Amino acid sequence: MTAGTARREWLLGAVPAACIGVLITWVLAHPAGPGPGAFTHAVALLSAMTVLGLAGLRLLGADPADPGVLRLMAIAAGVWTITSLISSWLAAAERVGQSATTIGVDDFVRAGGTAPAIIGVGCGLGICVAALIWIRRPQLVAPEAAAAVAALGLVIEPITGHLRQQNGGVVAVAIHVLAAAWWCGALIALALTARGRKAWALGLPRFSRQAQWCVLALLLSGVVAAVLELDPFSALWTTGYGRILVAKSIGLVILLTSAIYLRRRWLPVATSHRFPETSSLRFAVAEVLLMAVVIGLASGLGATAPN
Repeated sequence: MTAGTARREWLLGAVPAACIGVLITWVLAHPAGPGPGAFTHAVALLSAMTVLGLAGLRLLGADPADPGVLRLMAIAAGVWTITSLISSWLAAAERVGQSATTIGVDDFVRAGGTAPAIIGVGCGLGICVAALIWIRRPQLVAPEAAAAVAALGLVIEPITGHLRQQNGGVVAVAIHVLAAAWWCGALIALALTARGRKAWALGLPRFSRQAQWCVLALLLSGVVAAVLELDPFSALWTTGYGRILVAKSIGLVILLTSAIYLRRRWLPVATSHRFPETSSLRFAVAEVLLMAVVIGLASGLGATAPN
């Protein structure tokens, strides 16, 4: 095992990091905070974002049709499918007032609001099956189709949530989710697939340029969504939802500060081939772990009632 391979395994730390984010939301909003399904939902989000990043690798100068990339896509989509299904089951149990071990399939089907989550499960399963087929039949590879399905799976549940009845709410949420998904997913995909200084010198500048627009879209859409959701302004500190939103905002500020620092220190030397691959991986993993905590906060926020 090379040093680079060992550090790629550190990306798995994003799972406990996301769970920490969810745990923070539970503490801030208790007893009205998110249920246990928020933990698996956070993992599903990370997996779906990874799928989106891998499917869009061409935008980073890499080949999304590479068999190794397709295997990673199948694994990530499989995890997305399983964790989304578990999250949907737990949410349905909460809606019908039963435990996850006693709820039946009929109860699950009757539980209102599960349809968008099931569509997300279907998106993950479809990409998983497609990726496995593409490994055997490379002439059928269509990464753009996988990216489109991943995007649908990511937005379908948020756009049918709290803000669906607010003017402009659906658009703001969709932009917010997709901007965050590409920012995080592209960096994960780059960390998983980049080999050697040349690959980082090619992919990192492209990621950095795209990340700027993602951050801008993320911030603007987040402000719009917050204004639509919180009324009055005092709800920021008087409700669990508002406190989680403040925590998520603080997390984003920390993440942006870190990203700016890394961009100034990392990008110039990586672009000039003067930065070791292991160092680039270390920086990427550090940023992904911070992103994962914020994603956990976002998952908990989505599972908490505004009032």
